[in-house]
Formats: sequence, structure tokens, C-alpha cells
Amino acid sequence: MDHKGFGAMWAFEKVMPDVAFVIAGHHSGIPDRVTLQSRCESQTEDSWAGMAQYQTLRERLRSQSCPDLDPVAKPDYAALTKTPTDFDLRIRMLFSCLVDADYLDTEAYCRGDDARNPVTFPCTISELTDRFFADQDRFMRERAATFEGDRRLLDLRCRVFDEASTAGALPRGVYSMTVPTGGAKTRAALGFALEHVRTHGMSRVIVALPYTSILDQLAEEYTSIFGKDSFLLHYTGWQSRGHADDLEESDLEKKTRLAAENWDAPLILTTTVQLFDSVFSNQPSDCRKLHNIADSVIVLDEVQTLPLKYLEPICDVLGCLVMNCGVTVLLSTATQPALDRVSSFAKRVGKPKEIISNPEANYQILRRVEYEVCIDKLWSWEQVAETLLESGGSGMVVVNTKKHALDLFDLVRDREPRALHLSTFMCGAHRRDVIDEIRRRLKDKERCLLVATQLVEAGVDIDFPLVMRAVGPLDRIVQAAGRCNREGKLHRGKVIVFKPEDNKMPRGSYETGANTFEVMYRGKRFVPDDPNCFPDYFSRLFQDVDLGKEVNEERGRLNFPGVAERFHLVEDGGTRAVFVGYDGRENRWDKSPAQVLLAQLAEATREKRRLLYQRLQSYVVQIFCTQVNKMKANGQVLEDRATEELYWPLGYDRNVGIAQRKADTDSCIV
Repeated sequence: MDHKGFGAMWAFEKVMPDVAFVIAGHHSGIPDRVTLQSRCESQTEDSWAGMAQYQTLRERLRSQSCPDLDPVAKPDYAALTKTPTDFDLRIRMLFSCLVDADYLDTEAYCRGDDARNPVTFPCTISELTDRFFADQDRFMRERAATFEGDRRLLDLRCRVFDEASTAGALPRGVYSMTVPTGGAKTRAALGFALEHVRTHGMSRVIVALPYTSILDQLAEEYTSIFGKDSFLLHYTGWQSRGHADDLEESDLEKKTRLAAENWDAPLILTTTVQLFDSVFSNQPSDCRKLHNIADSVIVLDEVQTLPLKYLEPICDVLGCLVMNCGVTVLLSTATQPALDRVSSFAKRVGKPKEIISNPEANYQILRRVEYEVCIDKLWSWEQVAETLLESGGSGMVVVNTKKHALDLFDLVRDREPRALHLSTFMCGAHRRDVIDEIRRRLKDKERCLLVATQLVEAGVDIDFPLVMRAVGPLDRIVQAAGRCNREGKLHRGKVIVFKPEDNKMPRGSYETGANTFEVMYRGKRFVPDDPNCFPDYFSRLFQDVDLGKEVNEERGRLNFPGVAERFHLVEDGGTRAVFVGYDGRENRWDKSPAQVLLAQLAEATREKRRLLYQRLQSYVVQIFCTQVNKMKANGQVLEDRATEELYWPLGYDRNVGIAQRKADTDSCIV
């Protein structure tokens, strides 16, 4: 029986459009309004072949008492449709409930029992809260006994945590936490969230961050606090540290996999991409988790990284969640993006309430660097390299493109062979190993010189005495400065902002942000140690870029496929995933973990394939399709015939990954 077709028609006849959308789409995805209406209206004609069967079913329902199918009181649809994006979210939430119930019933049927078997974590949210605050006491005692930096920094971190956790008793709503880089805002944000959940009897905490490099770091910290089986990690590569020959799914992995499907966990650590791409999707597997966002605290860490081109729909849906679904949102960053000046956010919830008292004074206390802005003249890469090398100690340079990083790294490595490089020419496993080596050298007081792209700016816990930053958006510059004198061991660290001769950078809002910074600097409005500088910057920026209103327009039209097609936080940019032969030693494809895993894909069962792909995520580099085609032609990239996956058969450079600098320039990707 065509249960979804009949069900949608029944709901359409009952004038319950939200239910009609949900039933019609619970297998293949929520349709758009025009398609749904057309299907339901055309199928009520006598010429439809299934009409007789549908009429039989309808008469059966009428002759029986079916309170679940014939609600006594329907919602006020006229009122609901006056706020179209609210109605959009209502449909998505109902859709999530039905899809999750359907999946759970199917799992029970396949097991041969009648009971649903939801995943249960060994710790409740209350137990996690107690465990966290006990660990915080231990953590601060140990830090106080071993801290070598400015004691004012330690005192401020304690005060920020106390204020944030105390603010957890405030009513549900939208809050901001503005703390300068190095102010221990990550722990403070979790303190607020857990105390807020305990105060209001809420269901869960969802912590969303922009980059997997930060998530890897935070996951290790959460594991040390709560234990590895007590919270949910959900982001690409989150299980990828397993060994190539370890392909049996453990009980923990199975539990985590099932919980990741519907976020039925007390504490979730994920990416902003996973969070918002799910909210704006129309597919059952993506939307299954949405109803578990209700009654939760969402912590958006490094919130300034939200892409401007989707800021209107993101702000609108956050407001919908707060107003209609019992959600509390915490916006945590050192560079607050003034979301109250985005129209959809302002209309919904107004200005977020700041939970930290006197942020201005905190920025003065944590003034650990001196800025030297040198953008009135152009710097050659030779001059940048010379400044870094002649500093005498450790230092980091952050540039705007991968090509710039390669050009500069070549110059630095000529004189300092142990220099390090970080960019997305390197796979995830390689980048993690380099970050670990950076921390080791800095801890052991070995000289460490690093050339990197922007991936090290936000949230990565490293501490250099010197940071050089190519001119870029204001928030990126200040975040890079947060990697300088982070622990306050020097009176002042040094941050140099320079303008390279080759000043190419990502276009769009990134380039607009860089131009806005230059205007503010020349107008003497660049005051990095004053948090009031950032709302001014973002207000100017919001006026100059498209914030994605067309997505909200499609939501208002209930065009669910259209919204899903338009909203992607990470654009693939026409790239392909290429597996590489990194293993930290020989880095040869024929001896690499990725080669072993890829060879097993063709004959693997469905479950094994999923595990294999998870393991492979650490060995992926994204390459533009235009380059891939050329590289396939000359044998630099090959395609596995059995799996149709791409791989890099050449040697993988231990310094720069696939961007190898050799005499044979054909093997160099720039």
C-alpha cells in the first residue's frame, strides 16, 4: 500500500498541511509546496488508479475510533503561516520526529522484537555536570600550582569561569560571552551550558565549532574530563584514528554511530557545518536529529566564523529555535560579530545578553601583545622570511593562500631546515602530527618556526612570542594574535601585520573584510584591545556583503528542496577527495594505511565500507577538479578501478604534503 501517498492525501484533505509535508517526504525527502499540492489534488480525481484503494482505507478510518489520526484540536494554521519561516521549522521538527520513530521501529523489526532500543549513554546530563565541576576544581588547583605566566591572567580565567557558570541560572534565551583570546572561554562556555541545563531541567548540551583541528583538541580534553564513552563526537573523521587493520566495530563505536544518527546523547560535540547543514536539509537521514535540538543549550564557539553569505537564515533559525523550541544559545568568541545588527536576528531576539561583566577591562588585563601594522608599504616574501628568521626565537607567519605559504616556506626552510608548514595541501593526520610537534617544541623551549594558512588562527592552543599576519579581515588578525604570548610569559608579545607584494586572497566576504580592516586602520578605528571595535567592524561588513536573504525567501515559500540546494556552509568548490600515502615515516603510497584501507573497499560489506571510509578520512586532501583532470592525464592522480576513488601514487612530502617542490614542476600543485 502506498502509505506515504495515501497519508499525505489524508492530511491534505484534513487541512493539515504540515502533516501532509511530513508524511509525503519521510522516505525520499520533504517536497516543495507546489509539488505536494499538485500531487494531492491530482490524485483525488476518479481517474487515479489507486483511488479505489484509498477510498477503502478512508472509509475504514471513518468507521473506527482513531484519535491519533483525527486530532480534537488542530493548531491555528492561519496564525502559523503569518510567520512563514516559523512554519518551515515546525514542519522540519515534525519531520524529524516521524523519521526517527520510523527508523527506530525498523531497527526493532530487524532485531525481531517489538521494543525500540534507543542508545543510552552511561552518564546522565546531571552526572556529567557534577563530573565537570569537580574536574574544574582540580584543574584550577593544578594550574595555580604550576602556572609560570602573568598571575593576572590566571585570576581572570578563574573569574570568567565563575561568572559564566553563575549566569547559567539565567532564564532561557540568547547570550553572548565575550572573552579575549586565551581567557579560557571554552571551559567557561561549557560551565554556563551545564549549569543552565541543570537549572532548567533541559535535555542536552550541543557544542558546535568551525574547524576539526579545534574539535580534535577539545575532544581530547572532554575525554579526560568525562571519559570516552560519556559524550557524542560527531564530525567528519571523528573515528578516523583507528588502525588500518582494526575494522571490527566495537560496542562503543556502534553506540556512538547510532547516537550520531539522532543526537540522542546528553553532550554533543560537533561542527557548525553538521549542525546547520542538517537544519536546512530536506533529507530524512540529515533531519532525523533535529527534534533533539529542542530543549537544549547550543554553544556556538568561535561564532565569528559563521559564513556571512548565510547569516540571515542562520540567525533566523536560531531565533525560531529560541522562541519556539525552548533552546538557549550562547555566542562565544573574542571577536563578537554583532549578530543583533542582522535583521532576522534583531526581529527575533534582539541584542544577546552579555554574561561576562566589564569585557573592556578584561581586554586590558589580557593585553599581552603589541601590534605593529605595516600596510603602507608592500613586503616581499624575502623580507617576511628575513624578519621571521632574524627574530632569534620562535615565530609564526599566517598568510592568506596556500601558494603564499609554499613560497614563503621555501625561503624560510633554506635557512632553517627544521621549519614547519601547515596547510590543506596536507591531510588531517599530517596536520595533527605537526600541531603536536609545534606544542612539543614550544614546551621544551626549542626554536620553532611555522608558516601556515588561516587554519591555525581560531582555537588552536599554541603560544608563540612572535606572530606575523598578512593583512586580512579584522577578526582573523585578532584571532591570529591570540596565538602570541597566549600564556602571558612575556611582558608583551609582538604581532606584525604586513601587506605582501602579491596580495591575493580569497574573494567575497574575506576580501571585503580585509578592505574593511584597512579602512578602519587608516581612519584610526583599529583598537584591538577594545571589544567595542568588533561591532563597528561587523556592522560595516554586513552593509557590504549579501547575507543570504534568498534562502529565507525559499523557506517562506516552503521550498524545502530549493533551500537544501542553496544552503551549504562548506562549498565543495568543484573539488575531489584524493587519498594520500601519509604514515609519518616513509610516506609511500604502496606502504601506507590509506592504500591498505582502499584495497579493502571493493569487497567490503556495507558496514565494513562505512568503517573503512571513516578510517580513510584522515588521509584525504581536496583537489580542484580542473587540476585533478590534468593530473590524471599525466599519472599524478590515479583512479581505483574497483571503487572509482582517487589516490595520489607519488611520494607524499613530509613537509608540505602533496604540494611537493621538485625539479619536476609537474608534480607541484599550487
